[in-house]
Amino acid sequence: MALGKIYSKPFLSASLSFALWAASSAHAQTGMSSLVMIEQIGPMNAANVSTEGRRVDMNVSQQGAQNGLIANIDGDGIDGDVTQTGTANGAIVTVNGNGNEFEIVQSSDGAVNTATLEQDGESNEATIVQSAPGLAGGRANFAEVSQSGNFNIANVSQNALGAVATDFANSATVTQTGDRNQATVSQNGEGNEGTITQDGDNNRATLEQDGNRNTSEILQAGNGNVAVHRQTGDDLALDPGAFGAIGIEQFGNGMNVTVEQFGPGLGPLPVITTSPGG
Repeated sequence: MALGKIYSKPFLSASLSFALWAASSAHAQTGMSSLVMIEQIGPMNAANVSTEGRRVDMNVSQQGAQNGLIANIDGDGIDGDVTQTGTANGAIVTVNGNGNEFEIVQSSDGAVNTATLEQDGESNEATIVQSAPGLAGGRANFAEVSQSGNFNIANVSQNALGAVATDFANSATVTQTGDRNQATVSQNGEGNEGTITQDGDNNRATLEQDGNRNTSEILQAGNGNVAVHRQTGDDLALDPGAFGAIGIEQFGNGMNVTVEQFGPGLGPLPVITTSPGG
């Protein structure tokens, strides 16, 4: 979705910031049983919400300076909760379908968190929790979740601890297409990047990184696959030839793989690819 790129990574673009400030706390409702609660404390907060359907609940609370939210919710029985505390947070939420649930919680101390969440289908669940306490001019967290299908679950948790101006913070991307998929990304440290892509049904993926400047990617296509990747240490990267180069790719049905790395400096490791008969 092009709208999701309005927020720069990781900072808010000036054009969007001014647009949000101009339309502060504006929201429109169509249908029955819609409820939107917005509480903003501090200068230059903004919210632009459009809801349509029956029994749409949404609670937005923003504190601090230069917070922003753009939300577009369409469907029945949709729940939501967005809380942003700190400076220059941003969130774009688009939910289409019935019974989708989401929660975005961002906390920032002198840095920037951004989140983009899209759900298209029914009965999907997505949670993004980002925290960056004690940052000194560092770059905070960026997360993007996109789900298309039914009964998918995505959870992202990121925490940038002690970053300074020369350090990048964390980035997480989850993309799920199909039904009944589950993805979890948990990152603690600085400069970590995690990506999970799942296409099919009943797939499970878990990506955990604890340390600094780590990179991991899980790609699954098929049904009933399980992939787990855990990294603890520094500079465990996905790039070919780098220390601890690792990736997980599974194509087919009913495959299971678990990879654990403890660093730093484990030496180059190959991309793990599994497929039926190979």
